[in-house]
Amino acid sequence: MRSDLFTDCLTSARGELQAHFGQECFERWLADITVLPSDEGRVRLGVANRFLQEWIESRYLDGIKEVLEGQAGRELDLDIAIDPVLFRKQREEQKRLFSSGEAVEVSPARRTRLPAWGGQGRAREASARRGAGCELENFVQGESNRLACRAALEAACSPGVFYNPLFIWGGSGVGKTHLLRGIESAAEAGLKIRYVNSERFFNHFAASIQDGSIDKFRRLYRSLDLLLIDDIQDLSTKKKTQVELLHTMDHLVNARRQVVVTSSRGPRDLDELSPSLRGRFLSGLVARIKPADYKMKCKIIRHHWIRLGSRRGGGVREARGELDSKVLELLVHGIHGGVHELLGAVLQLDVHARVLGRPLDVAEARRVLADRIGGSRAGPSMDKIKQAAADYFNLPVMEFSSSSRLRPVAFARQVAIYLVRRFTRMSFSEIGRNFGNRNHTTVRCAVGKIAGLLEANDPMVCTPVYAIIDRLED
Repeated sequence: MRSDLFTDCLTSARGELQAHFGQECFERWLADITVLPSDEGRVRLGVANRFLQEWIESRYLDGIKEVLEGQAGRELDLDIAIDPVLFRKQREEQKRLFSSGEAVEVSPARRTRLPAWGGQGRAREASARRGAGCELENFVQGESNRLACRAALEAACSPGVFYNPLFIWGGSGVGKTHLLRGIESAAEAGLKIRYVNSERFFNHFAASIQDGSIDKFRRLYRSLDLLLIDDIQDLSTKKKTQVELLHTMDHLVNARRQVVVTSSRGPRDLDELSPSLRGRFLSGLVARIKPADYKMKCKIIRHHWIRLGSRRGGGVREARGELDSKVLELLVHGIHGGVHELLGAVLQLDVHARVLGRPLDVAEARRVLADRIGGSRAGPSMDKIKQAAADYFNLPVMEFSSSSRLRPVAFARQVAIYLVRRFTRMSFSEIGRNFGNRNHTTVRCAVGKIAGLLEANDPMVCTPVYAIIDRLED
């Protein structure tokens, strides 16, 4: 098929590709694909760099082929190559950014992939395989982790270029190790990459001193293209190791090779580390990952449920069904141990749904998760909910019981009513009595209105509701 004809075919298929892969995935990885001249009978798609070529070939090529064959009406011999025009365009853009010093955010599909400074390098260690499943594309993004996620993608796509060193910190279970393993997985094949936790780095350093192989140790770490160190706070009492790490980081950063570290605390709070090492961390980008809020937990649960289903056959996936909204609420409010515990609960529900061959309702889910939620703290009281809503809207609590019909007051009252109904077992009539003796119908309409706007993702409603829920769960 001639390239000009197939360009029209690809253009026509854009909508179907977005539907097949999802808009976010399409915009991130596939939006700039071109059609290159090729031999008769072959269709060659063009991308800007080798990273994109390998990434799309390994993850999306079969799906692209399926969609385009549907458009073309016949089987296609499809492959992907680097488009010289796109490659030059990105190199020029990269040079412009360097020369101007602009802090411009560039989409992943438009980033320039720089060559490895370490030459051919060696294959990444077997330890990398232990990070299977921690790809960056499986990392659920939200306001709490967006900066860290984007910086991690930059570190993988263009190591040593933008954020060096990259310091990612946050509490347990927020995804720090997932991001490190994701960088390792996404980085270009052939780069010298080493993922270690700080204890392993210390043990390796101490052993090299004992057996007289310190020069070998330094050659190993200072020849890397990408050094990833987890839990840097564990070096707090190891002064000599801190000095060695500082010299290693200086060497790598000065050679424009990437260093990424994670910690449970920010650099300024790591008092046990040397000022020089903390200063080196602060010289790069510091990205905090905050605990997942209500909205983020919902995204994580849905993503994990879909991902678990995608591993099964179509029949099993259909039998277990979608995750019931009430079951979702049970997970968000009933599991308080962090994201790891949340994912474990989702897995437990997935197993039971597959065994039963049908979706679980909330009563069944509660029984399945009894050991996980049995000791959970009680939900917020009505008074606490009303106070949290009043604080958010900067209103006196008594306004919720007033007869005022001013729009801001009426809206705040509806939100408070919705949240009381959501978090307590109170009936519509009971809620009405506590909101100025309003009748059953008024309360039911308020709950239905807010629930409908939340379902439609109306930002004017989602923002205050999720913010108040986060306050209630603090």
